[in-house]
Amino acid sequence: EVEHRNMVPTSSEKGVRFYFDVISPFAYVAWHRLLGMDLGGRAVEAVPVVFAGLLNHHKSVGPAEVEAKRIYIAKQSARLAAETGLPFDLPPSHPFNPLPALRLVEACDGTEKRTDAATRVFDLAWGANAAKGVSTDTVRQVAADLGVHDWDSEDVKARLRKNGDDAVARGVFGVPTVLIQGELFWGVDSLHHIPPFLRGEDPPALTLLAQRWASTKPSATRRRSVAEGEGPVRNY
Repeated sequence: EVEHRNMVPTSSEKGVRFYFDVISPFAYVAWHRLLGMDLGGRAVEAVPVVFAGLLNHHKSVGPAEVEAKRIYIAKQSARLAAETGLPFDLPPSHPFNPLPALRLVEACDGTEKRTDAATRVFDLAWGANAAKGVSTDTVRQVAADLGVHDWDSEDVKARLRKNGDDAVARGVFGVPTVLIQGELFWGVDSLHHIPPFLRGEDPPALTLLAQRWASTKPSATRRRSVAEGEGPVRNY
């Protein structure tokens, strides 16, 4: 069982924002790993976003929409979950509609309740209760257990959309993504970089490298298929 350390609220400037969508099995694993990490007393804030919205904004596709990746993701997620000591199962369908689960988490006030809600809906998506799946009915039961009654209100829906806008403005392009002290860490495999970053042990040239990369021009392109649309796409 994963030990969850980071559930005590601290000052907002020291917090950690976890952008997630329950549709991602990697977000499920990352959530539990992050809660078990030594973050120097910083609280983790679960920030639900609609992954499909990020994909649409960045004109991309989800990894599960590529058949070869879809099979790989199922296996790799199971490996990562086992490595983390988490139960893992597949949902009844995928992609599924994550909106009820995301709205429930957004409707929760306070770090503890928000953390509990995120953990429960992740369990419905990929954990021991994945056979039940994420649906309006299963989320309604979780909401009742938590005493949350306005989780499907227009206000909550607007707040969820605002989360997506905020994520895009901060440079988020996928889930899971962790934002801490202005730095983004994307994916399960980036989490182990967070403690060294907090200790000031990042490679000293990272900022300069990022600036150079942003201004590096392409010297080749790939051609789009007819199905993708007309014209070449830069290949970074």
